[in-house]
This record gives sequence, C-alpha cells and structure tokens, in this order.
Amino acid sequence: MTNESKIETDVTVKHVKVESTRSFESARHALNQSFRSSIPRSLLY
Repeated sequence: MTNESKIETDVTVKHVKVESTRSFESARHALNQSFRSSIPRSLLY
C-alpha cells in the first residue's frame, strides 16, 4: 500500500465517521422531539 492511498483511506474513514455521527445526532434529536410531543403536557409539569 502506497502512502497516498493510505492517506486517501484515512480521509475516507474520517469522513464516514463524521457523517454517521451527524446522522446519529439528527436521528436522536428527531427521536427526542417526537418523544416529547407524544408525552401529554400534564406529565411534564
């Protein structure tokens, strides 16, 4: 494996990690939103 292709791979791996983290965060956020809206207001206070 040459140095350049290793760098390419590293960049790709980092990019994939960032993307999956982002989608996880947004999914968790959406889940929180729908969870909050599904709970009756009376239970929150």
